[in-house]
Amino acid sequence: MTRQPIQLIIIGIFLTGLLAATPLLGQYPDRPITIINSNKPGGVIDVMSRKLAAIANKYEEVTIVVENVPGGSGAAAMNYVLNQPADGYTLLATLKSFISTGLLSETGLSLNDFQLVACLVYDWEALITNRNSSVVSFEDIITDAQRKNGLQKWLGPNTGGLDHLMALETWGKCGIQAKWIPFEGSSVSIAALLGGNGVVYVGNAIDTKGRPDLQVAAVAAPERLADFPDAPTFREKGFDLTQQMWRGFSVKRGTPEPELAFLENLFFQVSQDPEWQAFIKAGYADPVFRNHSQMEAQIEKEEVSARRLLTRAGVIREGAGKASQTPWFYLPVFWGVASLLIFLVYSIKKRPLDSGFIILALLMGASLYFLYQTFGFPAAQGAGDNGPAFMPRIWAGGLLILTLLALFKPGPVSAPAKIQKPPGSLIYKVIFLLFGYTGALVLFGFYISSFLFVVSMLWVLDFRRLLPVAGIAFSFLLLIYLLFEKALNINLPTGIWL
Repeated sequence: MTRQPIQLIIIGIFLTGLLAATPLLGQYPDRPITIINSNKPGGVIDVMSRKLAAIANKYEEVTIVVENVPGGSGAAAMNYVLNQPADGYTLLATLKSFISTGLLSETGLSLNDFQLVACLVYDWEALITNRNSSVVSFEDIITDAQRKNGLQKWLGPNTGGLDHLMALETWGKCGIQAKWIPFEGSSVSIAALLGGNGVVYVGNAIDTKGRPDLQVAAVAAPERLADFPDAPTFREKGFDLTQQMWRGFSVKRGTPEPELAFLENLFFQVSQDPEWQAFIKAGYADPVFRNHSQMEAQIEKEEVSARRLLTRAGVIREGAGKASQTPWFYLPVFWGVASLLIFLVYSIKKRPLDSGFIILALLMGASLYFLYQTFGFPAAQGAGDNGPAFMPRIWAGGLLILTLLALFKPGPVSAPAKIQKPPGSLIYKVIFLLFGYTGALVLFGFYISSFLFVVSMLWVLDFRRLLPVAGIAFSFLLLIYLLFEKALNINLPTGIWL
């Protein structure tokens, strides 16, 4: 008699909880949605995201906030979203250029890790020239490129990005050769064009807004842009070339279907909003709406094209986009090989084994290891850019040469007399600094990493007067900057955190 009421109470509690939870399951979103974008505040995708957040409130009671996570040509923003739950509450403001970001990544990062909910903007690529130069029209560009035979300079932001891909595809379609000179952003590239440091800037038509000295020589759109009726298309010039920067919003792959459906419907309503369409057209771009299924084949085709162009230009190798770091256990292997080679030289020269043998073996092994490791880095980043492998090869190669000179110099090999520390302690510090320098190059770029490396090496060698040491390091880097950046137009690595 007592069990039945207890069972009824338990069943009642269960049903009450189920009924209470059921409405909550359909209440997405019940908290703010965050859009992560890769631009600094005020950038194109940042402004677009904030406009979308404002217009979305017309159609759904939803709060959308925008956060900026710049760095690594979008890699920082992509990684941030991938580290969040796949629940539809964290979106990535997505650019077509993220395809190249994945291909250039050595960590396996890929746009395939995301699902594009919708593409909302097409922004057509264009070739832009300086009206005050001798090369203004599309025909001028072709004639000048043929005359200069590969030495014509094209300008734009970043190596391997969308604008660089546009340049590579244009060269292939038009049968010309040129040099790609990358700069840190569009504004710097345009300033270089106006300063006569190049012939063509690759960007978008909006880049000419407020700049009367700039002219759109050709636009990679299917037909002439309404706001630039005098700018010819590539098709008019006999070249079947269309290329656009598309912009949209993605979620982490694995996001539930109900959340995807809600977001897709919301973005569709925004895309049809007159205020939104006027906003996009004011930026000389086209408002569109293409959902994931409509974009999937296009993205796949664009990735194949980007891989082909970047491989042909020597920016990446086959299999780019996969982690390719040299295993750490290779280091003792190189030390063993170096020890054997040095032992043979010692035997031939009949030198006694001393502390110098250990120092030379460690230095040679480390230099061989770092040289070998650089062949897993991306190849030279096209014209005007030697890529992340360039300076590590100089340092490792220089260390190897110095080691060989020390090995074959007359007389017994030993540690320098003026170094009053145990050889083992010194070499451990040198190896530690070499490892740290290689890792810092990837994160902080050449200049910061090299300054710290030079100061640390001088400190280890007992040069302890801080101001002279800093002055030596600064003077060395200034010389490198003037030689490579200014005289040779070679951009040294900037690092993914800068």
